[in-house]
Amino acid sequence: GYSDNIVLEKLNKEQCFDLINIAIELCKGDNPVRSAESVIYYFDNSSAEDLLIEKLNIETKEKIVENLYSAVRNMKTQKSRFALIDRLFNEKMQFWRMSDALGEIFDNKLHNKAVKEIKERKNIDGANNYMSTLNDFVKNRNKEKIDLLDVVIDWDIKDKLELQKLKYVLLE
Repeated sequence: GYSDNIVLEKLNKEQCFDLINIAIELCKGDNPVRSAESVIYYFDNSSAEDLLIEKLNIETKEKIVENLYSAVRNMKTQKSRFALIDRLFNEKMQFWRMSDALGEIFDNKLHNKAVKEIKERKNIDGANNYMSTLNDFVKNRNKEKIDLLDVVIDWDIKDKLELQKLKYVLLE
């Protein structure tokens, strides 16, 4: 299976880039190649970390983005973890996959970085996405929810739409 592919770990950076780029192209047509989707989903050779993060940030096709979240999560590096935290502020279509990826790698270090970024950016979408992650993919984390609430409670928000968006964080 793709999840235990011993060939993948032997590929150099250039080969990894070629494989990822080919797999993404095979997923773009009207009839995406399922094996190409699996290659992306299970990809775990860190030689391609930069390319995977870049593709996650620029790709628009849902199924490809979905599989890229898994691949970036599979990197298990500080850079990939921070790239996933950054998606809290930018994700527009694959909220579930983003939250799932963050939930799979969740720990106190990730939590502290996420809360710090939300506080520094003062970003309601990021706060909402993180609260959703905590609710749906990180069980029994009331302390973490309180940490997030402590960050957003003092935000001086005047715009009604922004206040409505913030309501989710405040009421959870």
